[in-house]
Amino acid sequence: MFEKLRRKSLNYVLISILSISVVLSAISALTMSKHRSLKLYYSFFVYFQEDVIGITVRFCINQLIFAYQYAYPCIIAMVYNVLYYDFSEFLFRFHEKLLSLQKTLNRNEIMVIAKAHCLFFETVHQIQDSTALICFFFLCSQMTVLYGTLSVFVLTKTEDISVPQICENVLIILLVPASIIRLVLSASRISEQNKKIQITILVLKDRLIRQSNTDLETVNQLNLMKERQFPVISAAGFAELSPKFMLSMFGSLFTYGLLIINLKHE
Repeated sequence: MFEKLRRKSLNYVLISILSISVVLSAISALTMSKHRSLKLYYSFFVYFQEDVIGITVRFCINQLIFAYQYAYPCIIAMVYNVLYYDFSEFLFRFHEKLLSLQKTLNRNEIMVIAKAHCLFFETVHQIQDSTALICFFFLCSQMTVLYGTLSVFVLTKTEDISVPQICENVLIILLVPASIIRLVLSASRISEQNKKIQITILVLKDRLIRQSNTDLETVNQLNLMKERQFPVISAAGFAELSPKFMLSMFGSLFTYGLLIINLKHE
């Protein structure tokens, strides 16, 4: 039931991303007729009359730019969000299984759990290696968009703000911060589950050692599990995807905005 609802919610998110991009792009293209510089920019600097051909060219180019610059990165973030969240769910269930073993201390079940932990260890390294570089470029592109948008918005006079600019800013505000937050929170969930697993392994090991007939092989397996350190999901090693990093990133954006405002007043 939960999986079904989750799939529906993901579909709604995907449809919302595409719909918002298409609608705001269309409004931007249709209200661009009063701005000659924007019309030329969105027409490959070829002057078109304000007729069906001119509006169609402007509309298509606007759709393409909004799609690849704003919608596409958010869809990539959603895919990675699903990947990170699903893997963290596997770790969550693994942790629940470890908690149940604290009561039974069954040797055979611990051996099975140890093999599963080895598979998780290999998988999380594969996930980190395959997603790190893309996450780095994603964060760079999204933060560049936010910094650029903030600069243009602050430095532009109120009377000079156009409808196309408002549409673009609204799209950025709706999609970009949300995509970063969801990606970072899903990635950090893997580290949180791993910390819980490590604590539970220690407790399980202590309980086994306190038994009179301790099985050394089982204790050795738990020691191996303890030594396997899961990597923290990062953006190509430049930044760990954690709430702390996210707060510092948005904090620097806020500081940058204040700096621009002060420079503008001077």
